[in-house]
Amino acid sequence: MKRLLVSVAMLGSLSLTLTASPASAVFSGEGNRVLFFNDSTGSAQVYSINPLTKGVNPLTPGPSESYPGHYSPNGKKIAYFMDAGVDFDIFMMKANGSNNHPVLSDVGDELWPAFAPNGKQFVYVFEDPSDGYELYVANADGSGPHQISMLPELPEVPVWAPNRKRIAFTMYDGNDLEIYTIKPDGTGLDQLTDNGGNDFFGDFAPNGRRVSFTSDRSGAEQLHLMRPNGTHVKRLTNGATPVSFSSVYTASGDNIVFSREVGGDFELYRIMPDGSKLRRLTDNGFDDFVQLFD
Repeated sequence: MKRLLVSVAMLGSLSLTLTASPASAVFSGEGNRVLFFNDSTGSAQVYSINPLTKGVNPLTPGPSESYPGHYSPNGKKIAYFMDAGVDFDIFMMKANGSNNHPVLSDVGDELWPAFAPNGKQFVYVFEDPSDGYELYVANADGSGPHQISMLPELPEVPVWAPNRKRIAFTMYDGNDLEIYTIKPDGTGLDQLTDNGGNDFFGDFAPNGRRVSFTSDRSGAEQLHLMRPNGTHVKRLTNGATPVSFSSVYTASGDNIVFSREVGGDFELYRIMPDGSKLRRLTDNGFDDFVQLFD
């Protein structure tokens, strides 16, 4: 399947395809850098940004569309997915963008790789042509891929909990988008959110005590926090202008990076977990989206 329509399209007029042009940020690693993608060169490519200095580094050379996945726990490697011509495959590279190489290239889309906290495995979403999209786990070198889920809808942007006991992801529940967790062996599916709005793209704090997510339960999409069991929900951002549909903690846990609509574009911002010190990070005339980034 060459074009993947992300289920965020069900949020009324908001839609996103993996062959579209917005820039989307994702998970960070050593040094608190955050991954994001930007199509300023004509095709979506992966970059990293330091949320404190705002320094941006280009990582993928192009021309194929490339989208960020996740830093390894030690910050030395990056897993990402790239348009290989027929479908999306998972690649690895060093944190400086060198040594790009494929690690998974089966028939069907392979998307959103995220390392386990010990760095020995990664979870991802795979499109089995005969069975639809499911969660899979593979060793860090791409060996031993195996299916762990049997889900009714497309799981999106999985991320491993710091204690390795759960994997969080977003899925359509028949009415709207909600956040779920599942054990790495595929058992214990648990729905964390369930309300009249869309809740999507959660990220665990580095200490595992909170999950950041975006919700439109109050109207516009805004950034929220909750405990890993879905309780004690706290809203962090306000206003009529929506934030993007994703957020990510920095590796230190001191800041959360997310996307906010400003003047027709989505730009990267950071905010502290207590809701203070909101700061703009990008202003480049292109859409920059965070999608479980740090």
